[in-house]
Amino acid sequence: MKPPLTLDAIEVLSRKDESLKPFLRETFRFPSGPLGIERSSLRLQAIQRIDDVVMFHQFAMFTHMQSKQFVTPVFEAFNKHYNYMFDHMEDDQTKISYARLSFRNFNAEAQLRQVECIANESLVINLWATIEQISTRCLAIVSSAATGKRAPHKWKDIESHYTDLNVILKKSIAYAAIDELRVLNNKIKHSYLVDEELSSFEFFKDHVNKRIDATPLRVFDYTLAAYSFVCFITNRSGENEFYPENEEDDDDE
Repeated sequence: MKPPLTLDAIEVLSRKDESLKPFLRETFRFPSGPLGIERSSLRLQAIQRIDDVVMFHQFAMFTHMQSKQFVTPVFEAFNKHYNYMFDHMEDDQTKISYARLSFRNFNAEAQLRQVECIANESLVINLWATIEQISTRCLAIVSSAATGKRAPHKWKDIESHYTDLNVILKKSIAYAAIDELRVLNNKIKHSYLVDEELSSFEFFKDHVNKRIDATPLRVFDYTLAAYSFVCFITNRSGENEFYPENEEDDDDE
């Protein structure tokens, strides 16, 4: 799976990968009109927050790769000495836990594997937290001050409030990936399994009943979607202007 990248790095990559450009179009749109300054500030904060989350992930993975150079060769020799018995535990958590307790080299290898899993899970959790926060804060800017009511915190209510403002979140090209991210975040925090709800998404349909740490996560796609979605929210919640490179705004609003 591709690692997550900052927005600047994704824009550079998009010069070679045309499939990224539709998601980046929203990043060339900017808030304007009444409350445009407030929404622009929030938009910038959202992008910078996602950049920071990605950089944290990159730091964790750099340390992971550095450690792997030392740990993996030692473990491979150790595993060979024991006739590769550690290759046959599959996802039996009881066996894995006792093996980690009993064999220091296996524990080091298992910890190394978990570092990558935890880094990816942390990215998912922080991306979703950012989306929730920005969605709520944007509502507070454009609606709550006028109505005297606090912005909602439940996602269904947030979507409903945006709909009342004629901002249909499902129109975002990133919505499907963001909805998947939302469900995955909940599973990481609660069941830690690919259950029926999560396996309804195409990417997870072949991983039903697997633990999250035994399932690949498309962290690059979630990050790309997050950049696009926070821009969609802050742009479309009021007047906006489009400034692409050598393009006209062909969006049908």
